Amino acid sequence: MRGRSLSIATVLYVLALAGLGDNASATDPAPTDSQKGFEIEIERTRRSMQGQSETIDVTLKSAPLIPTGFDFTISFDTRVLSFRWATPGDFLTGCGWRSFDYDYQDTAYSDSGNAIGVINVTGWFGGLDDYGRRSAKNIRKRLSDTSSVVLFTLDFMLTNDRTFEGSWAPLTPYWTTCDDNWLSSLDEKNGAVGTKAFVDSVVWLNYSELRDYHVSVQLPAYNGSQDSCQAYYREVANAVRSITVKSGGIGVMGAYVPDYRGDLDLNNVPCEERDLEMFLDYFRNGKDVFRVNLMGQMAASDVNYDGVTLSASDLVYLRRKITGQAVPDCELKFDSAVCTIADGLLSVNKPVQAAQVVLEGEAFHKLLLDGWVTLYHFEDSTTRILVYDPTPALSRTFSGEFLKVYGKVKSVDLSTPEGAWVDVTIEGH
Repeated sequence: MRGRSLSIATVLYVLALAGLGDNASATDPAPTDSQKGFEIEIERTRRSMQGQSETIDVTLKSAPLIPTGFDFTISFDTRVLSFRWATPGDFLTGCGWRSFDYDYQDTAYSDSGNAIGVINVTGWFGGLDDYGRRSAKNIRKRLSDTSSVVLFTLDFMLTNDRTFEGSWAPLTPYWTTCDDNWLSSLDEKNGAVGTKAFVDSVVWLNYSELRDYHVSVQLPAYNGSQDSCQAYYREVANAVRSITVKSGGIGVMGAYVPDYRGDLDLNNVPCEERDLEMFLDYFRNGKDVFRVNLMGQMAASDVNYDGVTLSASDLVYLRRKITGQAVPDCELKFDSAVCTIADGLLSVNKPVQAAQVVLEGEAFHKLLLDGWVTLYHFEDSTTRILVYDPTPALSRTFSGEFLKVYGKVKSVDLSTPEGAWVDVTIEGH
C-alpha cells in the first residue's frame, strides 16, 4: 500500500487514526514501518455463468517481509456458490512450502440468517533448517521478481437458480476465533520465524460498496477484525494488525440460452459441422459432452423448433440444414406412426429416417438394417440408442423391423425424412 497516492486502504487507515473509523485502543501493538504494507486481494469476477464452475485467486499483492505461513478463513453465500476445493498457488509449490491444507464447513450464519460457507486455508513453509533456508531464499527471489503472487485458488460451482441471476456473491474474511486471518513473516536478523501480522482492515469492493470494519462484537463474525481480540493480539509475540484485505466475489450472469437453434457448441455460428459432431457425440457419451453450458447447449439442440430437445428429428433436420437440403421449419409437417414391440423386435409402420430408443438399465441391442449404424450410451440408469443413416445424401428411409433389444423399452422417438417430429404409439412390450 506504500508508494500509492491516497489508495483506498490508506484512506481507511487515516480514518482509523482520526477516530472516524475504528476506535483503536491505545494499547494496540503498533506495526513498525517494515510490518506495514501487507496486502491481500481476493479476486473479483463480473460475468460468471450460472451452472458453471469459477476459480478465485487469493493473491499477496504487497509483502514488505518474507511470508512464511498463513491462516485465512473466507466466507461465502451457500445459496449462490458451492465450494469444491482449494489448490496451492505456484508461489507455494514453486518455492518449496512444506504444508498446505484447507477445511470447509457450512454451519455459520450471517446477520440476515442465511447460511454461509466457511473455508479455512493454511500454509507453512517449514522451519529454518537447511531445507527451510533454501525455501526462504526461493521466496525472497520470487518476491523480488514479481509484484504479486498467488497464495491459493478456490474453486466454486455457481447455482442454476435464476433467482440469483445478476447477483453479487461476496467472498470476504471470516472470524471464528481471534487467531484467524494472519500471515507470519521471517525474522531474518534473529534467524527465526517471528512476526505474526493479523488482518487490520477489510476493504469491501461490492461494486460501489466500501466499508471499514473494526467492530466490537462477539465472535464468530464475518465483518472484519474485532476490537475484542486486541488483548489476545498483545499476548501473542510480535503480533500486530497490519494486513489489508480487499474482499472479492463473483458476479453471477444468467445461463446463456441462444436466440437461434443449431449452435450446440455455443460459438455463435449455428448449424455447422462442429455442431453435428457434438450432437452425434452426445449419442456416444451422454450429456458430459456439453461442457460450455449444459442447459444452453441442450436448448440449442431444438433445431426444428418443436419444443423437444436432443431428439432424432432434431438431428435429421440439423444434417439437412448443414447440407442445404432443409425445408423452412414453418413447413415441417408432424406425423404419427405405430411402433410395435414383439419379443424384443421393434418395427415401425411408416418410413422414417432416424430413431432413438431408450431402454431401462444397461441393455444390449442388435441392428437389423444393412448400411445403417447405431450410436448408444448408458446414462441416468437408461441406455439410449440412435439409429441413423451415415451417408450424406439423406435419401434413405426404413420401415418394418429395424432393431432387436434385450431390455424393457421406455420410449421410442422417430423422425420423418424431412426432420419433423413423429407422434409414436407403442404397441406390445
